[in-house]
Amino acid sequence: MSSKWTHLICYECWQEQRGTAIPFRMKETNPDPCCYCRRQTRSGIYTRDDPTLTRCGGEKGIHLKENNNS
Repeated sequence: MSSKWTHLICYECWQEQRGTAIPFRMKETNPDPCCYCRRQTRSGIYTRDDPTLTRCGGEKGIHLKENNNS
């Protein structure tokens, strides 16, 4: 079983990871740190990833844990 969490990601990290793919954005909110680089962002972009692969580690922020059986 793998565990994935929803993480906030800044546009710069999105481009680095996904290239020219156009992200779906939620409404921009108050600045929060990007889970990947820790810079403040209002991007409204979220991605699902294992918290061990992020700098936030799933702590200090809004993260939604999703358990997947595959």
